[in-house]
Amino acid sequence: MRLSPPPDARIRPYIGVAAFWMIVFNSKDAFIKDLKIKNAIGPVAQIGLDISINPRWSAVIDVKKVWFDTKAKGSLPAMGDAPMGADIDIDPLVTLFSLAYHF
Repeated sequence: MRLSPPPDARIRPYIGVAAFWMIVFNSKDAFIKDLKIKNAIGPVAQIGLDISINPRWSAVIDVKKVWFDTKAKGSLPAMGDAPMGADIDIDPLVTLFSLAYHF
């Protein structure tokens, strides 16, 4: 029993799991002063297809589901610079369509 397509198959599906690392370089908000958002790590699940166009080129369709939680802090100028904090849960579904060149 074969669980993967043969190496010369035109359509090669794949699945995977990984870790996602979000690095926040800059954060701004019109109502929050000195907003800081912590970097975060979370799990990723993906599924996709690599579709051969010719021996060198292929089209790739990839869907990833990402889960991560982080924290933010800053101050609220409208409330006399009162400190604020927030727990942030972000769970995007990321879809990628691309062309790949094989060396």
